[in-house]
Amino acid sequence: MSPSFVHLHIHSEYSLSDSIVRIPDKPEYADPARAPEPNLLSRASELGMPALALCDDSNLFALIKFYRAAEAAGIKPIAGTDLWVADPGSEPFRVTVLCRDATVVEVRGHEIGIVGTKGFVGGFEGAEIPDFGEPLLRAVYAETTAEADAIERGLEAIAGCHRRIVLLHYAPIRETLEGEPETIWAFLGSGRLAAPIGAHRPDLVLHGHAHRGSPAGSIGEVPVRNVAIHVTSSRFVTSLTSFGSVTSVGSSAPVAFISSIGSIAPSIGSIAPVGPIARSSSITSHVTAIRFCNAAQGR
Repeated sequence: MSPSFVHLHIHSEYSLSDSIVRIPDKPEYADPARAPEPNLLSRASELGMPALALCDDSNLFALIKFYRAAEAAGIKPIAGTDLWVADPGSEPFRVTVLCRDATVVEVRGHEIGIVGTKGFVGGFEGAEIPDFGEPLLRAVYAETTAEADAIERGLEAIAGCHRRIVLLHYAPIRETLEGEPETIWAFLGSGRLAAPIGAHRPDLVLHGHAHRGSPAGSIGEVPVRNVAIHVTSSRFVTSLTSFGSVTSVGSSAPVAFISSIGSIAPSIGSIAPVGPIARSSSITSHVTAIRFCNAAQGR
């Protein structure tokens, strides 16, 4: 196994239906020489894995044990989970959510690079929160900086993909906020999120949150779409079938929909180059998840 390999979809003994992989009871047991029996972290250490994602089925019960043991072993812990989601009247499907990561998904022989992060508040040129004043205000500025930096890193990681998508919760531009009271725009997004997007020019940017906003805008030539269900009035799907121009299509088309999922666990940051689904700046924040599916599934 290559030492650069990162497993991004591990189920542990806490996924009772399909795994008996042990999480060490004590952080020191992540050391193969000290472990009374092999476990997930001791084996990852033996294989030289730099990072590891734990994605137990519908729970995060192992997260604290996993996080402490991974840190003790010098392995980057990536927090994740498999969530089961269902539309009314349909069969449930699984969505894998990773914390703070870009991902690459292969669709019909093409690599789709996805950068997912929540974004944050701060306003737009002429009415922005500055890096000045009370510590709490400066913390808001710092959080937005971290989000913009995460977009930058993610777009660098997926630079070689055939198509590149950025998923946000907060808006990176004013245009898609039009319809919301201008007095609250500072709480619906930040223009600082647009800088890395304009520099790297992905194929599409999607965001939600602005429930009374407008459906479309752009950052230069990069299309930006507000996919809050209050705006779209339906599940949003983007057609990438032809890998030509990116267009909006009906909900029975073959590619993706966007979902926001709320608070899950304490904030844990992590990075990795590939993985099945999405990223958020922290698991306590809204997580944007994207699922690729077939038209034949009718979902």
